[in-house]
Amino acid sequence: MSLSTAEPTITESLKLKRYAVVGASFPQLEHAAQLLGPRAGGGHFPAYADYRLSWSYVPRVSGLATSSRQACEVVHEQHHQGVAPAEVFVHAEFTLTLPRWTDARLSQDVTLRRRWARFLRRLRAHEHQHLRAGRRAAHKLGRSIAATPPQPDSVTLERVVAERAKRIQAQLRTDHGHIDDHAVRL
Repeated sequence: MSLSTAEPTITESLKLKRYAVVGASFPQLEHAAQLLGPRAGGGHFPAYADYRLSWSYVPRVSGLATSSRQACEVVHEQHHQGVAPAEVFVHAEFTLTLPRWTDARLSQDVTLRRRWARFLRRLRAHEHQHLRAGRRAAHKLGRSIAATPPQPDSVTLERVVAERAKRIQAQLRTDHGHIDDHAVRL
């Protein structure tokens, strides 16, 4: 049983990065996005949501007992049951990379501008699925750390927490791939 009674504190930050694409037709824009888009996992993408989860906690030693044996001499005996997280903090740092058609306002092709705007809406919606998955993982990580039972010492506690975080982050990478199975295409 963990000693943490408070809900984990979850914070997040979002950084928006844009890269420029140019083109006078959809095939040109598609080529530019494939060529200039963010790289990840060996491929190029027209957009990408990246995340980094970090965590910390305040450890608390459980079951401390103090007793005095004689009036003149106070002897403190520590009978502790372990070390567990008391306060848990998780920070999700998101970076969202999207294309920016630099000469869109100059284009006289209304159909192309509408198609680009529709594509960007769909692309943002897709990338926000990744951000939601990252938020869910941050909350899951916070709950998992808070639920960590007392460990014999702080080194063991850190190892157990790191293992839990590693599993949750691996699941997040798997979820990222499942979301990309339904990726938006130009």
